[in-house]
Amino acid sequence: MLKHPSKNIEELFDKTAIVFEESEIRKFAKANSLEWHFSIAETAEFKDSLLILNFNPKAEEAKSYLVQTHLPETTFDLKKWQKMKPLLEKHFDMFTLDSIVDSYYCPLRSAEESQITESDLDICMPLFKDLLKELSPRQIISFSNELEDYFNRKELLSDIVHLEIEIGKRKIKATKACIKNGRKKVAIAFLPDKDVTMSKENRERLWEFVAKK
Repeated sequence: MLKHPSKNIEELFDKTAIVFEESEIRKFAKANSLEWHFSIAETAEFKDSLLILNFNPKAEEAKSYLVQTHLPETTFDLKKWQKMKPLLEKHFDMFTLDSIVDSYYCPLRSAEESQITESDLDICMPLFKDLLKELSPRQIISFSNELEDYFNRKELLSDIVHLEIEIGKRKIKATKACIKNGRKKVAIAFLPDKDVTMSKENRERLWEFVAKK
């Protein structure tokens, strides 16, 4: 059963609106007559669950987006994550699919990740910490190399372990680590995006690696 957002989530929207107006991407969007705005999450709020942490919401340059004012009353989009569904069910079966939270580190919308500056990532840090505190996820999964690099630059990760697989001249990596949520540590995994080409066996190896305690 979906529940109404908490007061803390409502306050997070107010804080995000302030950050949005101060951000570099907001200035860029206004200068180019783009209505991009922000989005905190694509699902309803569920606590003590699995958090899919994306880098930021994507925009098509010619498209306008409304400001998100509340969390949607929807669950995890199985069509969007169709390729990952069997892996989630196999390796993270302690979480029901309809309780997974699909959210963002940086809620500021852009067409490209490279348009989000380091300063914008920095001002989003308190928002991310508030989100973690509210959701209290038991596991985080991200498919963003950029986010992993940023977390490493800010020394937010501990207990870091990698698995690297060579595929021809390419190297594909998975990372498992911990990130602090207040005084607690939360398991976080970084995996290749669903569109990264590799064999089913290699993808299984990477997922099995990050899921193993």
